[in-house]
Amino acid sequence: MGGRYIALVIQLASVMVVARLLSPEEIGIYSISASLFGFLLLIRDFGIGSYLIQEKNLTQDVIASAFTMSLALCWSLALFAFIVKPHLASFYNIPAMEIIISFLCVNLLIIPFGSITLSLLKREMKFDRIIVVDVGAGIANTVVTIVSAYNGQSYLSLAYGSLAGTIATVCIAMFFRPKNLKYLPNIGEIRSVASFGWKISGSNVFTQLQSSSPDLVVGKLQGPVEAVYFNKAISVFKLFDQIFQNALRPVYQSYMAGKNRRGADLKLPVLRASSIYLMLAWAFASFMQFNSTAVVLILFGDNWLDVVPLIEVMCLSHALNSLFAFHTTTLLGLGKANRVLRMSIILALAQFVVIIAYGRFDLIYIVTALISISFVRFLTIRNDLISLFGITVKDLFGMVKVPFVISVSIYGANTVALNLVNDQISGIFVFLLSVSITAAVLIGLTFILDNPLRDVAIETLKALFRKRCELRRKRI
Repeated sequence: MGGRYIALVIQLASVMVVARLLSPEEIGIYSISASLFGFLLLIRDFGIGSYLIQEKNLTQDVIASAFTMSLALCWSLALFAFIVKPHLASFYNIPAMEIIISFLCVNLLIIPFGSITLSLLKREMKFDRIIVVDVGAGIANTVVTIVSAYNGQSYLSLAYGSLAGTIATVCIAMFFRPKNLKYLPNIGEIRSVASFGWKISGSNVFTQLQSSSPDLVVGKLQGPVEAVYFNKAISVFKLFDQIFQNALRPVYQSYMAGKNRRGADLKLPVLRASSIYLMLAWAFASFMQFNSTAVVLILFGDNWLDVVPLIEVMCLSHALNSLFAFHTTTLLGLGKANRVLRMSIILALAQFVVIIAYGRFDLIYIVTALISISFVRFLTIRNDLISLFGITVKDLFGMVKVPFVISVSIYGANTVALNLVNDQISGIFVFLLSVSITAAVLIGLTFILDNPLRDVAIETLKALFRKRCELRRKRI
């Protein structure tokens, strides 16, 4: 787990430096190109990784068929992207998109030689090796991007970094490749892979449509600068997800898949994971209401202050989306691809309609309108919660009770403290004061109130204490 946070720190450092080396327009040009290309990256996966993780009877024929499908998809999509790139550049009136997409196409050509190995490592829960891959790729991406941007390569520096990260991922993954894994074409089990994969691939495409529609629509109707402002506002919450969710997602999916294979009850693990994440997410939303400006200055610099009002509105969407944040991961672990596809279609189409309807309005109106999608999401997953896990309204209220008390307490404590602070005190002091108040309230109420995070924290502290005692005894 620590290695994942090392990779995150590397990525964060890259974001902070690049945001100061490149202009919003330069980053916006790459962002729109990458959003378009993201659809191809999701199609190329075709749910193959999730299939290999959850498949109960994994044979060499299945693995070889998965590699064959991945290779065929990736190379076909690379050719397709290379052919259509002039038309995309013309549609957005951004000539630079052509060369950016050309570099991104190279990623598709080499990805299959590492993706199968990574999926098998996740299945076997060898996360120490996955960490090495993530850190190595992060370092390669960051170094190449920053050096290129510093030397005036503009938006291309981001494309160079992406390619360097992919090359590093494949090279390190091949080093960890199981000895019995051979890269030989085989179509014997390709039907089994495809029957699962098309559903996951479809859901991934619609998920990408949901996340990329602001970039694509706003980029077309208002331009790359407005699109990247929207993107940067969202990235603050994506950073939180990477810290507290993405690092846990591979472990959680493998854990749920294992419990499902054993026929274990899933209700309690789902509620516990959701409650723990909700405590942190709602605390963060309360904190950001007071500190959006400071966070933007720290992460991106003073060229990006226009995103502050967007972040303040997005706090509500983030709080609502945090309800059962691991739901899609849970469904994938259970092999419920149909449900994932259905939810992805509903959310993607709903958000796309909202973005189209408000696409020419000021960004603040678009962000406000998108709050409705968070309500649609909860209504969409409600039936899954009942039918798959037996989660009732009473369970739901029990899950949100402690997170609600903590978030309201953080908001109230910050309001009182910041109203008492002299206006002439420096902004950094005010920010540190708010951080201290938020941390104190969160930690204090976590240990005072009955909740699963307290249980995890106590068990962790006990384990650390036992380990320390054992080390002392060995020294004696």
